[in-house]
Amino acid sequence: MPKDPIHIHKAKAMSDIAMTVMQEGFSGINLQFVAERLVAALDIERCVIAEVNCDGGVYKFVAGVATSGPPHTLGVSYRIENCPPIIEVLRTKEMRLVDDIATAKYTECYYMRGLIEAIDIKSILFVPVLDDRGEVGFVIVLDAIREKRSFNDIEIEFVNDIATIINILPEFSRRQEHQNRLAMLGRVSSTVAHEIRNPLVTIGGFARRAKKVAEKTCHSNDDLIHCLNEVIEGVVRAEKTLKDVLEYSRMERPLVLAPVAIDKLIKEILQNTEVIALKNSVQIKVTTRPNIPILLLDKSRLELAFNNLILNAFTHIQPPSSGKRVVEIFIGRDGNQVKIVLRNPGQIPDPKKIFEAFFTTSPDGVGLGLAVVRSSIEAHKGASVKAAQKGDWVEFTIKFPLPE
Repeated sequence: MPKDPIHIHKAKAMSDIAMTVMQEGFSGINLQFVAERLVAALDIERCVIAEVNCDGGVYKFVAGVATSGPPHTLGVSYRIENCPPIIEVLRTKEMRLVDDIATAKYTECYYMRGLIEAIDIKSILFVPVLDDRGEVGFVIVLDAIREKRSFNDIEIEFVNDIATIINILPEFSRRQEHQNRLAMLGRVSSTVAHEIRNPLVTIGGFARRAKKVAEKTCHSNDDLIHCLNEVIEGVVRAEKTLKDVLEYSRMERPLVLAPVAIDKLIKEILQNTEVIALKNSVQIKVTTRPNIPILLLDKSRLELAFNNLILNAFTHIQPPSSGKRVVEIFIGRDGNQVKIVLRNPGQIPDPKKIFEAFFTTSPDGVGLGLAVVRSSIEAHKGASVKAAQKGDWVEFTIKFPLPE
């Protein structure tokens, strides 16, 4: 086995996989293709890729290559609790090399016990592949059989590099596409403001004036008043759409950092949205841990982000059987980070697309509110925002690193 890290097979495998990931993204990548390239590059007999479902407590083989020994049972699910190496990989998010799988610690795993009984296997390498939320989405499992050898450091580093490529390239592509959209919107925003906003103001002003005249002089002409109301409502919707587009287009401007008490900022926003909460019969519960550190943040950006996030919760809340319409907010510390969690009863239509610009399930929306949230938060170095479905609740988690 060549030990040169620039061995032609490894270089070609890495190049092929990188190109595939760039073209297809994380969700569309052909995992069978990855398994085949790894077997060829490492000159091993078997490679299987398992999809992990932590919520369901199972892992399932979704791709695999076996040049010797029994074929992989693709499509079959196994309990995570029965495979200690998988548990360790999920816990640490780091690779795990099992050099002697015949030890008692691992024979409880059905898959590994079957390999021990069927073929002469020495080592198994488990390598995690993180998804776009930073969680383990897949685990690459490589079996070393020939001459009962193990994996050397160069091979382990190579497989880790492959897993990293699968993880980071879709994120790079997503961010690049996101920046391209911002740049495009930035170029047209001034034209939009001039060509659309001014006529809207004129139309809205004349429609409101005409309505007042009609209400005084045309009491019996309900159709006219109804039509004028429709015009006014249409102008209001168009003005909101224009406002959303302009806000999103400004996301590429540099941050203006200043000391911000994030807990006080959120409470101020809640006070400003109190009327809307009452109108929507929403109860707000805020839990704040003591001694929240002051952070260097762009206050105006975050005011916009948290305002959008809170209004989104008011709009999309789906009360459970109890009928309570409640939005819960937690503000505290998580290690060396400040963590904010906002949750409300409801369903996420598509967790992978919810922060994408122009994605919406609302007939009256343009899908920029949560895109502004992500852009505003992730513009701060090390900050993150994630959405998850937790039972009947939608949960948004925002984290800001503490100052060094």
